[in-house]
Amino acid sequence: MLIYDAIKRLAALAGAHVEKLAKQPGTTVLGLVHRPIDLVIDVGANTGQFAREMRGKFPRAHIISFEPLPEPFAELQAWAQADGNATAVNIGLGDSEGVLPFHRHVGHSPSSSLLPTHSEGVARFPQMGRSELTEIRVRRLDDALAELGREIGPQTLIKLDVQGFEEQVMLGAERTLAQVAALITEVNVGPMFEGQAEFLALCTRAYAAGLRYAGNYAQYPAPDGQVIFLDAMFVR
Repeated sequence: MLIYDAIKRLAALAGAHVEKLAKQPGTTVLGLVHRPIDLVIDVGANTGQFAREMRGKFPRAHIISFEPLPEPFAELQAWAQADGNATAVNIGLGDSEGVLPFHRHVGHSPSSSLLPTHSEGVARFPQMGRSELTEIRVRRLDDALAELGREIGPQTLIKLDVQGFEEQVMLGAERTLAQVAALITEVNVGPMFEGQAEFLALCTRAYAAGLRYAGNYAQYPAPDGQVIFLDAMFVR
């Protein structure tokens, strides 16, 4: 402890802050690792980055990942099959069922969205500037999970990363959200997408489902220090 305190003091003199990794949100998922999470629902999975991360946190949990684009879905599906306790579903999610236009970012598929990119988003992230319009199938999460036959129990974690479309997904997942243990949702603080969900709206939806804000799992600052987007957690 004395060595740790000395390191903290030296780091402070250098303008840095040192904290134990065991206390970091990324390590404990804001304390969620101490719960017996048995199901993870990954909405906006891309190639499975979050799913792989959660597999390390919750080795026994079944993971259901949703990704609409065929190219990243192929990699996601290959991972799910190799994992043996995961399911990959090739659809988008929203507040109704249908086929919607989708902005596929050619140089950066993770930022692709059902919403057009805001000019400030392109200014911050030029790789979002080149997009192609395609169409994807969209369903309500409540309906998609019912079709899969999955029971949503009290030890379920759901994650939303749908590039500004989070409120629409929550509107189509009211039954699911009313049962889960926790929700992690991306929140765009700076303007990234036209019509993107506001933090207040997402809080309102989460609190209506009986979930309370518990902090940020992660946040991503611009070079000037302002937060551009974050991953907010809500827990029951």
